[in-house]
Amino acid sequence: MAQNRRMSMETPFSIWQDVRVVKLVDALVSGRLTEITPVIDICTTAGAVYPEVDKLLGTSGDETVRILNALSAEGILTAKPVEKLYIDPEGSFQLVPVERCPNCHSANVKSGRLIEHFACGNIGLDQGFQSDYGYICPRCKQELRLVGTDYRYLDTRYMCSDCNEMFPIPEIKWRSLKTAKIWAVEDLRYVWLYSYSFNEDKKNWLQLQLEPKEHLVNLLKTRGYQVQELVRMHGSSGAAHTIDILASRDDLLAKFQVGVGILSALPGDKEVGLEELSRFDARSHDMDIDYKVIIAMPKLSAEAAKFAQRKRIQCFDTSDPRFLMSFIGRTAQVTVSAAAEGSALDYADVRNASPVRSRVAAFLRNRGYETWENKVILGKSGVEYSFDVFAERDDMIVLPNIAITIDSDNSQQEININKIAQFDAQASDVGIENRVFISVAPVSSQAQQFAKQRRITLLQQNELEQLIS
Repeated sequence: MAQNRRMSMETPFSIWQDVRVVKLVDALVSGRLTEITPVIDICTTAGAVYPEVDKLLGTSGDETVRILNALSAEGILTAKPVEKLYIDPEGSFQLVPVERCPNCHSANVKSGRLIEHFACGNIGLDQGFQSDYGYICPRCKQELRLVGTDYRYLDTRYMCSDCNEMFPIPEIKWRSLKTAKIWAVEDLRYVWLYSYSFNEDKKNWLQLQLEPKEHLVNLLKTRGYQVQELVRMHGSSGAAHTIDILASRDDLLAKFQVGVGILSALPGDKEVGLEELSRFDARSHDMDIDYKVIIAMPKLSAEAAKFAQRKRIQCFDTSDPRFLMSFIGRTAQVTVSAAAEGSALDYADVRNASPVRSRVAAFLRNRGYETWENKVILGKSGVEYSFDVFAERDDMIVLPNIAITIDSDNSQQEININKIAQFDAQASDVGIENRVFISVAPVSSQAQQFAKQRRITLLQQNELEQLIS
């Protein structure tokens, strides 16, 4: 067993078998999460919750505890006992202690100090001697006036009002608030609640385990993206979603986002199924993410792979470490060339270029795009469309593209919605997400509203001049 455990710790990418573990480990290594403390909740099956972890992983109850215990067993977390809770044979923590008579098991038990009346020798609880006028002996009816002369106090005792049995301590039973059953203490078992802290000795090893994700983030940064991890945002529906990596890029003519999700197969499954992938796709759509990427652990099912292809979701899997290492190697190659990207544009060449499409193409080439003028593309419908400028750039994990139409009609007649809608339909048919419409003439308010809904960038040529110069 010890040998198997050591092997699992030394195997690269073993952390990548569960996306929730990846997220938690990443938060621990980065210092975003330090001490993990339980909050007692006797209504749960675990007896406690870990709100910080629940929020981070989207888990709760037994699943969160299972993940924490697994990381503790691997030595990544250090567990410290903080509280012991009793649990009944039916699995409920909802217990309260109750007192019972050890003789007849009645709950009608009362306590008090024992009084001994010297004159008649009567001994009983002080409650039995009390009257409106002080102490009166219930046996001989004499008044007890002076302590030490008429009576004395003995030890505290309990008395059963049903069988009149007197005893030093009552029997403690446990009542279930859930079922009202009464349990003896020997019927119960107990569980410890633990707090968890990060084992700093494992930090270097974990950083190696998380290297693929780190390289992915670095790759996006070298390609000019603003990158955020574990981003929580509201979608168009108003629902809040969390995405593992959100990368944003502003190329002035186009602004777009890349959403990266880390998906793992459900417990007992060997592949990421269609359900997990479709949930990611739905969340991404609600968040208006342009390009979707997933890292599947260990890999996608055949059905999910077909869905990803149809929905244009870029997929990477962790089932083959050699593939990941090859992917990491590609990152280093990009870093060198990325230094040249964003260098100063030769504005004199742009100003002198003619016509407008050539100037736009030159502008985009300077931002790392490969460009084509009067590009003809075959749509899914089988129809060919021509775009004044088509631009595409290889960001290794995604291929952002831009379709640009330039309307040079200077008749000053407003651009109506039909012209914008036609351009939108053409770009949709060829699968282009980023669309720019440049015109000399003004655009009608109806067309502007449509363009906003369809996320089409509208520019007049004077605005274009400001952008490229």
